[in-house]
Amino acid sequence: MTEAEFAAYAETSCADYARNSPHYRDRPLDETLPKVRAEFARRLPEGRATKGFLLLSVTLVEGGSERAVGSCEIGESPAGSRTVYIWNFVLDASVRGRGHGKRAFALVLERLRALGYAKVGLNVFADNAVARKIYEEAGFTVTQMNMERRLG
Repeated sequence: MTEAEFAAYAETSCADYARNSPHYRDRPLDETLPKVRAEFARRLPEGRATKGFLLLSVTLVEGGSERAVGSCEIGESPAGSRTVYIWNFVLDASVRGRGHGKRAFALVLERLRALGYAKVGLNVFADNAVARKIYEEAGFTVTQMNMERRLG
């Protein structure tokens, strides 16, 4: 991921999380976005050079041309271990529904294996059925579950 790609990733991933996370989605964006940006900065204090993190761009090659269509943020968990956590995996809406996410995710897993990692975890929001299906088909299983109920 280039520095320009990282800057774009940081902005879009923070905005998406502030809008879509169950922790924030019912609150105004001007209240939640600064909190999410601060969390992001704590997680990646050195930006794309943060030790123990792998930041990947997903590039689509189609019709003889290439274009960046997504990103993946992966961090060692805990740092220095053979276990990684996928903090974010996202594809542009314009390329979804054509199998690109499934293929890109398989390539991410291949890359992690090649780097010597033994285990990978991630979180997926319960209402994201498409992502859940990709992860389940890739062999992921549920290890914990959070539940909530509205009171009113």
